Amino acid sequence: MEITMPDKSCYNFVAKQMMPSGMTAQITFYGDYWDDQRTAEFSVWLVVYKKRKDISKLFLKQTGKDGLKTLLFAKEAIREFEKYILREFGNCHQKIFINIEWDDNRRRDIYYRGLKNDGFEFRYFRGRKILSKEIKN
Repeated sequence: MEITMPDKSCYNFVAKQMMPSGMTAQITFYGDYWDDQRTAEFSVWLVVYKKRKDISKLFLKQTGKDGLKTLLFAKEAIREFEKYILREFGNCHQKIFINIEWDDNRRRDIYYRGLKNDGFEFRYFRGRKILSKEIKN
């Protein structure tokens, strides 16, 4: 799986995969909080779409027809991103976090069940409950 940085002016990283149903799963890691180069926080957005123009309409509203396969792709992409981000930013940041939010409680429970063994736990960030993992060097 290849993680790309489509826009060099900001810290957004993307991984995509065509699913068996013909839909595309795309996971994006947004570098959305930086604290004097000591802390980096990345939010994770997962979207499944048939056509790119539908991304904004489908965001947080559809998980596609592939269900579990999409979630397994996302889990693998998160693991790859952890390795990638340590290689690229591990030397210049004391703390690196990956934060995952959800649309409803059903998704929250599924994400937690799938990611708790990888070190994700609940915490509060900017007044919201999220799943978060601190990546350690």
